[in-house]
Amino acid sequence: MRLASTLLSALAASPALGHAVNKARARGADLSKAPGYKLEKVATTSSGLTGSLTLTGRALNAYGADIKQLDLLVEYQSPNRLHVHISDTAKKQFQIPSSTFPRPPTSTAAPSDSDLEFHSTDSAFSFWITRRSTSEVIFDTRNHPFVFSDQLLELTTSIPDKNDIYGPGEIVSSSGFRRNPTKDKTTMWNRDAASPTDENMYGSHPFYISSSPGGSFGVFLLNSHGMDMVTQDRTMKYNVLGGTFDFYFLSGPTPMDVIRQYSEVVGKPARMPFWAFGFHMCRWGGDWKTPEGVKGVIQKMKDAGVPFETVWSDLDYMDGLRNFEAKPEWRGDKYKGLVDQIHKNKQHYIPIVDPAIGFKGQNDKYQPQVLWPDWAANGTQQWWKESFDHYRETAKYDGIWLDKNEPANPQKGRDRPGGNINQKLNSPRYTIHHGTQLFWDGTISPSAKLADGFNHYHEHNIWGFEQNLATHKVLLEQTPGVRPFIITRSTSAGIGRVSGHWLGDNFSSWTSMKQSIQGVLQFQMFQIPMVGADAGGFLWDCTEELANRWMQLAAFTPFFRNHNAAGTKDQEPYRWKSVAEATKKALTARYQLLPYWETLFAQASKDGTPPVRPLVFEFPEPQYAGVEEQFLVGPNLLITPVLKEGGKSVKGFFPKDGGAWRDWFTHKALKVDDENQADIPTPLGNINVHIRPGSIFLIHSTPAYSLTDTRTSEYGIIISLNDVWAAKGTAILDDGLSTEGPETIVTFEVVAASKTLTIKSTGDYAGAPMMTEVTVLGAGEGDEEKVITGKLDLSRGGSVVW
Repeated sequence: MRLASTLLSALAASPALGHAVNKARARGADLSKAPGYKLEKVATTSSGLTGSLTLTGRALNAYGADIKQLDLLVEYQSPNRLHVHISDTAKKQFQIPSSTFPRPPTSTAAPSDSDLEFHSTDSAFSFWITRRSTSEVIFDTRNHPFVFSDQLLELTTSIPDKNDIYGPGEIVSSSGFRRNPTKDKTTMWNRDAASPTDENMYGSHPFYISSSPGGSFGVFLLNSHGMDMVTQDRTMKYNVLGGTFDFYFLSGPTPMDVIRQYSEVVGKPARMPFWAFGFHMCRWGGDWKTPEGVKGVIQKMKDAGVPFETVWSDLDYMDGLRNFEAKPEWRGDKYKGLVDQIHKNKQHYIPIVDPAIGFKGQNDKYQPQVLWPDWAANGTQQWWKESFDHYRETAKYDGIWLDKNEPANPQKGRDRPGGNINQKLNSPRYTIHHGTQLFWDGTISPSAKLADGFNHYHEHNIWGFEQNLATHKVLLEQTPGVRPFIITRSTSAGIGRVSGHWLGDNFSSWTSMKQSIQGVLQFQMFQIPMVGADAGGFLWDCTEELANRWMQLAAFTPFFRNHNAAGTKDQEPYRWKSVAEATKKALTARYQLLPYWETLFAQASKDGTPPVRPLVFEFPEPQYAGVEEQFLVGPNLLITPVLKEGGKSVKGFFPKDGGAWRDWFTHKALKVDDENQADIPTPLGNINVHIRPGSIFLIHSTPAYSLTDTRTSEYGIIISLNDVWAAKGTAILDDGLSTEGPETIVTFEVVAASKTLTIKSTGDYAGAPMMTEVTVLGAGEGDEEKVITGKLDLSRGGSVVW
């Protein structure tokens, strides 16, 4: 076994000093007595202004050393984005490096072109942001303390009276996807925690949308430190453990506009390989302990007729829980033979990689031979690449699963002696609302020194991001020109540029299934659209009814994987006949819709439009603001699942939109009441999927078992006419794998009562199959539908008349 050419020094795997429990909040220093700052030396620039902030009185030093001299930078970066950065003049506070988070460019537009305006007071400095077109105040720090110390930044803004709040996250909030503006909190300190309610968990995204029918705006704080964002009495308070106030304000005016504008700050989502939209499955333990056992599962899925696109390996392949090394039962031709068979079946393979690297001593011949990678150190990237190259000789994986990268340290509660720096960083005076007693519990010591001169304290929340960046680079080097596929647990702002996310360790419960919807919706906001929950639940035992309902729900989320823990009952779909049939029904629809999924994600990579969205983001009316048990896939598919045990029907909203919503499976028009609601009978084995009036879908009429074969099967078109017999749609076609390559954009349109579908194509991708069938819904009386057959090359465009 060869050793990597570069070995890294291990970071401390255990925290230093730290029996100080959460006493800082109890001490409760009165920050209203903070002296504040005076704004001086204001100078106008071509894009905004600069100024100096000077502490006006005796430092309070309540939760850290107050910084006496600050810099103010205001940039009108575009007509809809305003950048306000308050930083220490000495530049000693940590800021996320541009190599990790590239800053968005400033346009050449004049400040007067912006829909946002910056205002401030000179003495007792505060600032507020208004919308130029309406004079609405969207962010206002007046009449609240402003604190800037080395270990605590604090400011508070008012929340407009009629606005709802969506975000920040990641969180399983008892408020739901729409947050409570009068009493709520989000803590950001990435943490290994199994989906706790109202506590910090795997990701940190200090971004929220404030929305009302009159207009929406967004606020993003670029900062990697632990923090609390607390709403109380329609205010939002930031308490941040260091760094700078680096704000980006986004003018909207719709929620979808805000999300697209946010993508210009954090980056557009990564393109996904086509097979990522298939059904993934994994389990820890059970029949998955050995390669032969996994082969058996693959065959049983085939025998049951349930499409199975991607096989995942949990910890079972690892020798002593060590990455990149197979245990004896998996070594040699056993592991290689399994992966070769998977590829022969036109399936794909993904293994787990954990952050902690096992190390038994200096005589240990384990190839990587480190504890915790320091992503700032010279040689780390090369070492990471060599480790993966070594592993790939055994298992030719198609993607990578990065787990426990908050990073999670299983050795909780151990102390080591240390000096003042340990005490200061491991037990800061202000303690965020961390979900466990000790700030550093379950992770690397915050005082651990990094190669860039800072400490883990400053970079904890981006450790996983930097691991994802390193892994993404490795995959691009190993398979040049092919879209990498990475699913990560730990996330932070910007990580969607390279990775997707699964919602972590959840439970086999009806509550957890319902909560998965708010998780998927959060990450659409955060520009990490490839997201989903472990269908069926990871912990506890899944029942047949829950598996039936959850598998169908998850089939309409971007990332669809069934995964459960060691010690729980088996929950592969073939274990129950009813679940196998329900899964096949949902997967048939999902695979038919492959062109739609690919188009939604292609569009997201172009302009940040979220593939999945809540009803209120598409139909911004007050009655839809709290609707969180339904969601839209793209603009044109409305999903209304059964989320209650024993449920036989479900009630949902179906907004008036110039025609009838139609059932995807039966094509029947849905009748709604005066409040745009319908109570729909939904027997077990069924899920409600409705087509928006006036929409057109490109589909694969007869999907195959694998998505490789599905992509070559003939196209069909479904047209759901509105009341004036009009409809439109778009498809973006490419090879589904290349990072760059030819692309064709196809538009479909039926103008009012024309009885003609017009197809226009632009681009140079010509590898798509022929279109052979058009189904027109709403073209006659009642639920009558018309089917037109023939062959048409979409790359050339054309028309279809009925």
